[in-house]
Amino acid sequence: MIIKLASSKPLAFADDSKLLHQIITMLCKVLLQNDLDQVVSWSLNNNMVLHQDKFEVMNFCLNNSYLLRNLPFTAELRWYTTPDGSILQPTSFVRDLGVLISDDCGWTLQINNVVTDSCKMASWVLRTFRDRSELTMLTLYKSLVRSRLEYCCPSGILI
Repeated sequence: MIIKLASSKPLAFADDSKLLHQIITMLCKVLLQNDLDQVVSWSLNNNMVLHQDKFEVMNFCLNNSYLLRNLPFTAELRWYTTPDGSILQPTSFVRDLGVLISDDCGWTLQINNVVTDSCKMASWVLRTFRDRSELTMLTLYKSLVRSRLEYCCPSGILI
């Protein structure tokens, strides 16, 4: 993305883009909305298609109070509108490059997803391959199961 935004920090990797902005006041929300509109306008001017139905909003809150997050005056700080008129409601988690990120900054969803996926793959390996030799099982484990467990995991955690 080659665009200068007024207040948001743009991030991009391959075809995945993000806008980051700290929301403290209504002015911050308006600035982020203007930057979102500017990105969409830039993409149209450069014949680049953005799938606005895939836009997602994630809010991180330092204060995890349920009451504070659901007060009437704070709800309007949490949603945005795409130029085609769609309202972007905040989600509790998003998938970013294969990693589940939750709005409470916890890893429970990601860990549960990885464990479930790895168990399914291990079950498939045991169901499909009859050869139980050590070399075959280690090769299958390392290539099909362990690779899933180690994806986006700090090195040295799994041995």
